[in-house]
Amino acid sequence: MQLSNHSLRRFDMKTKSVRLNLLAKFHNGKDWKAVESSSGEYPVYGSGGIFGSASQYLHDGEAVLFGRKGTVDKPLYVSGKFWTVDTMYYAVPNEKILARYLHYWATTIPFSTITTQTALPSVTQTDLSLLSVPYYSVSVQREIVAFLDRETAKIDSLVANIDKYVEVLGKLQARVIVEALNLDQLPCSTIGRHAQVSLGKTLQAKSKSVFEVEMPYVRAGNIQPGGRLDGEIKTMWFNPAEVEEYALEAGDVLVVEGGSVGRSLTLSEELEGWGFQNHVIRVRPHSGWSGKYIDYTIRAHKAQGLIDLLAVGATIQGLSAEKLKKLPIAFRTLEQQCEVVDFIDERLGSLDAQITNFTKLRDILVKRRAALITEVVTGQREV
Repeated sequence: MQLSNHSLRRFDMKTKSVRLNLLAKFHNGKDWKAVESSSGEYPVYGSGGIFGSASQYLHDGEAVLFGRKGTVDKPLYVSGKFWTVDTMYYAVPNEKILARYLHYWATTIPFSTITTQTALPSVTQTDLSLLSVPYYSVSVQREIVAFLDRETAKIDSLVANIDKYVEVLGKLQARVIVEALNLDQLPCSTIGRHAQVSLGKTLQAKSKSVFEVEMPYVRAGNIQPGGRLDGEIKTMWFNPAEVEEYALEAGDVLVVEGGSVGRSLTLSEELEGWGFQNHVIRVRPHSGWSGKYIDYTIRAHKAQGLIDLLAVGATIQGLSAEKLKKLPIAFRTLEQQCEVVDFIDERLGSLDAQITNFTKLRDILVKRRAALITEVVTGQREV
């Protein structure tokens, strides 16, 4: 499909743009407690999509949802009758703009330029309203949407297939770990008897004393699948006693306490000058016990569903340090532990390599999708 050259030339020459508040009207989401209903017919949207149902609706029709607090950089397209929570805005487009085109444009917004740099990021309705939207006629918008729907669907299909394959590889890894540890056939103790289990420090964004130091810390988001330490580095303040209390040594096992509960990794080296946050549990093995053996034991319990069963929380699951201490661990000598770890490491190596390659390909596709939308919406590419 080709957009009319006349439309494209006109846009390229004039670079026409229109403020968002002239194309859509913003409304605030509302608390949903009074309308919450397990049998409700109307979806309730948060920044991550649908998470509940309601007996009433706020709007009937197409709209684009923007995060107000927390996750602010993932706009959503919705249609029909819906409710959205009070940490969201919903923008209702007027006759000058298609909701689908508005949503595609919204995914290109550089949110970091309008987001508050605080512990809980937020964005104001005013800042969103004053953003400039590349503007085409409705007929051209319709052609753009049709092209992007088609092309992004191809990319989304590839991404979905990669996700399915990575999930299969992850299950194969879990089975290797479970079978190698053989927890059901050996005498068991508990992790808390053979390791120091500690919860991290509550986030402290500001200094309270001249003796405190600002240091990076490991948060739940840094603990990635497959035992990888990655992601954005953030800092907070620690006093001298806390620097020692929350230190991270080689062999320490770090476990996610909430959210992706039970995800874990073993530190291969000391993280000098780092601490860890209270959504992370540190497991420091006693003499005669291998950190990686404990780590694989935790992963086995995760794979078999025990950790999810123990996790508590109405909306976000959480695994307490006390419950982690009580997790069973097969009793083996240190030499036997190391043999099991070496066996698992060898078996997981090829699977890890495949997961890494597929993850890189997935990242390339996701970036290409975003770049394609930007190029088309801003008129840099004909379609």
